[in-house]
Amino acid sequence: DWTSYLPVDSEPEFCLDGFFGKVSYGLTDRCMVSAGLCQDMWGFGTKITLKESKVLDWGMAVWVDFSSFEGKWSGFGWEYFKSQVDFYAARIAIGPVYKNDGLRLYGGPFIFWADGDGDLIGKYVSGEMPLDVRGRFDVKREFELGGYIGMSVGLLDNLDVRVEYQLASDLSIFGAGLSFKF
Repeated sequence: DWTSYLPVDSEPEFCLDGFFGKVSYGLTDRCMVSAGLCQDMWGFGTKITLKESKVLDWGMAVWVDFSSFEGKWSGFGWEYFKSQVDFYAARIAIGPVYKNDGLRLYGGPFIFWADGDGDLIGKYVSGEMPLDVRGRFDVKREFELGGYIGMSVGLLDNLDVRVEYQLASDLSIFGAGLSFKF
């Protein structure tokens, strides 16, 4: 295991902080398709209204992200370390949306999974003996259940502010943004 050469508290983590842009198009009043872009990631998805009423709607969302990125670092005895990771991650969510004037509150469960692979190459120096490291690894997340909660507030006729939080056993995502309707 290549991580055994790292100090105990420095096993690599994936942290995908960054900006995200998304364009959506309403196919019907109850179905919207979207495509998004985020630094080293792109994705697409859909939102469907399953049941509609004046105050409470029920909906479903499906989203798939694809990513390919490279990383480089050194330190902790590593002269250099490079990696390339390619993977996809998918989520299916279902839940209610409470509506009151310009306020929308929503939440519910989601199922999440990911699959992909990566390559790494590096040189680890231990005493006087350098160690060349090459490896291939899998990025895999079996089906995992999580939850989400969010809010959208209409500021103007064509402008909403949104915040959302998603949580699973070791997945924590917070997002905030503006939605422009045109």
